[in-house]
Amino acid sequence: MVGLGGLEPPASPLSGVCSNQLSYKPTLVVQTAMKAAWAVSQLETLNSAALLISRDEGT
Repeated sequence: MVGLGGLEPPASPLSGVCSNQLSYKPTLVVQTAMKAAWAVSQLETLNSAALLISRDEGT
């Protein structure tokens, strides 16, 4: 195609496709925050399971 600057390079077949992969490595702070959030969610899941078990046992 001919554009304002002359001939345009052909578009990549993937140019309109979005990716969920990061194009950069997250900083240590971001990595630590993500790990902490994951750990909290795991503890909340375990706590909920423990509450359900204790209710079933009648304690």
